[in-house]
Amino acid sequence: MNFLKAHLVANIKRLYKDYETKLALDPNVKFLYLDEPVITKNKKINRINSWYPYALDEVVNSGWHDLKGCEIKEIWQKIKGNKVYVIKNIDGRFYKIRKKDGI
Repeated sequence: MNFLKAHLVANIKRLYKDYETKLALDPNVKFLYLDEPVITKNKKINRINSWYPYALDEVVNSGWHDLKGCEIKEIWQKIKGNKVYVIKNIDGRFYKIRKKDGI
């Protein structure tokens, strides 16, 4: 992985931690979902956790090294632009929660 990809991945992980602390995520649910999946040549990346991206309808993670730089940049832009949500369990029901702008 070259310097630019590593830098973007580090920024994505930092933004994920920001969401994790500000939204007080449930310890059992640790995914940040993208509004629209990022399309790669053979997968659709629709969520990330603190370590890896995950493809739509797959349980096993993908590696950052499998993604091209432009795909990693697209994930970073979606997180930075607040085009993501988390799923939070409130009183036995699941809700999509977004971070408010400026928080």
